[in-house]
Amino acid sequence: MAGMTLVAISALASALSQRGNVTDPEQPGAAGNGDQSAIARPAWLIILCSAAYVMMVGKLGFLLASPLFLAAVIVIQGSRHWPTIVGSSIGIPIIVVVVVTGLSGLPLPLGVGPFLDLGIAIIGMPR
Repeated sequence: MAGMTLVAISALASALSQRGNVTDPEQPGAAGNGDQSAIARPAWLIILCSAAYVMMVGKLGFLLASPLFLAAVIVIQGSRHWPTIVGSSIGIPIIVVVVVTGLSGLPLPLGVGPFLDLGIAIIGMPR
């Protein structure tokens, strides 16, 4: 989760940096505002995805909410290579589960309802 937080913070920082400023008002997407960042929309979408992730991780559990969040962030960043999206969004949470629960023994959110059984079954594997 710390890695995902760092990725979100670095994406936001790069989106709000001075490199992406639109200075030509005649350039498409400038909308007559020379100081508006050209990549502000992806930054706001990532912030909204982060807020949705925080709200949903308790209900869906770490194993379902994290791949959805990672896939959304990767798509928002502009990647359309689906094997990379699927591999990253499934592989990173599995690595986190193995490291956090298997090696350090710290608990991760399991979810509620039907997601609880799935979370117990998969997160319990590394133990």
